[in-house]
Amino acid sequence: MHRAHHRYADTPLDAHSPHRGLFNAYVGWMTPKEYPAHINPAVQARDLINDPLYKFLEQGGRWHRAHLLSFASCVLFRLLLLVCFGWIAALASAVAGAAVWVIPLMLNVVCHMPKLGYKTFKGTDDSVNVWWVALLALGEGWHNNHHAFPGSAKTGMLWHEIDISWLTILAMKNLGLARSVHEPLPQQVNNIIHS
Repeated sequence: MHRAHHRYADTPLDAHSPHRGLFNAYVGWMTPKEYPAHINPAVQARDLINDPLYKFLEQGGRWHRAHLLSFASCVLFRLLLLVCFGWIAALASAVAGAAVWVIPLMLNVVCHMPKLGYKTFKGTDDSVNVWWVALLALGEGWHNNHHAFPGSAKTGMLWHEIDISWLTILAMKNLGLARSVHEPLPQQVNNIIHS
């Protein structure tokens, strides 16, 4: 879905563009029973389609079963935390889980509303950088930057764009815990900014 979003950003084919309504952009795009033909996972994600973990999580493309599996896993994990560590750990985990679910969904809406942010890079989509979303999403709110360099682990491109996710990935890379970390070269960023 994310790859299709980049391919069709803010066009009628973008499943979660605010152009299709705020409810749809936030959660409505998750309700269809099947993928639309232009969002065929066999085309959009050939590299992931045969991965055993993703096959299990996708439940053969049956969204309702995949959502039920996700919900059951989350509930069972929180019950295990409750039994092993008490209600404070279970509640903290539930709050963190809700934030991890809600913030990226909010990002899909807010960071595609041009009036709410700024563009560092020109493009055909409506993606913008929104500082407060970047703080909540630990860097992903620099969404215009993400659309300019979609394969980059680094989304904060300017000195003032704090990107906690990038700093974490960079630390992991320096400790030998992460490999194949992609980021644009400084001249690529400068060329696009100044063009």
